[in-house]
Parts: sequence; structure tokens; C-alpha cells
Amino acid sequence: MFRDLLRSQRCLVPASGFFEWKREWGRKIPFYIHVKDDPVFGFAGLYDVWRNPAGTTLRTYTIITTTANTLMAPIHDRMPVILKQDDEMRWLSRDVLPADEVHRILAPYPAGLMEAYPVSERVNRTDADDKQVIERVREL
Repeated sequence: MFRDLLRSQRCLVPASGFFEWKREWGRKIPFYIHVKDDPVFGFAGLYDVWRNPAGTTLRTYTIITTTANTLMAPIHDRMPVILKQDDEMRWLSRDVLPADEVHRILAPYPAGLMEAYPVSERVNRTDADDKQVIERVREL
């Protein structure tokens, strides 16, 4: 499905972290996950520009996921691809990347460089848009 986009329409999606929910005791507990020493990093993304049936031009993107690393595995079986800084320019290049290089770049980010902790269920509210949504609520 994404083969053509992978060849020539790669992008970075900047982020400071992301949320994932873990099923525990019959409920879903939200976690905030981030790179410890990097306040802004890039997810591996793909973009497209297309026309919908009404003729409107749409610009869309998707974030690529990969298998969970050891930090993420207890929370969820997948995670977004976080690009290592050394790989960002290569990912953005117009070159067609060999399959082995794509697999290396899209590998799970090293777990030891990341942190995950539970946050308030307030993150589920659409009107909650402040720093409190990423504050730790309890130790793991």
C-alpha cells in the first residue's frame, strides 16, 4: 500500500513524545513516552497529495510503526518509528533506499534512550491541552 510513497515521499513528523494506553485491570491506563535526552525528535513519516472525489486537494501523512522495543512491549505491541538523528537526512533524501537500509532505519528505537510513565486520564479529554497531560501520576 505504501510502497510508492516509501520510494519518494518520505517525511519527518516532529514530536516531543507520544501517548499509548495499556490495558490493565480492565481499564486503559495512559502512558507518555519520550526520548530522554532529546526534547524534539522525528517520527518516520510518509506523505501524499491527492484529490478526493469532490475534487479537493488533500495533503495527508502517516507515521510508520514498528515492533515494540523492550520499554514499549509491556504497554503495546507496536510503536512509532523514531528516527535516530544520524538517519534523518538519509530518510529525507530523494534517493531510493535499498531494502536493507530501510529495515535498519525503521528498526525500533533503543529502549534505554527512552522513558515511559503513566499520566492522568485527563489526557483523554479533548479540551485538555496543557503541560499537565504529560505529568507523571505514579511510578511504574
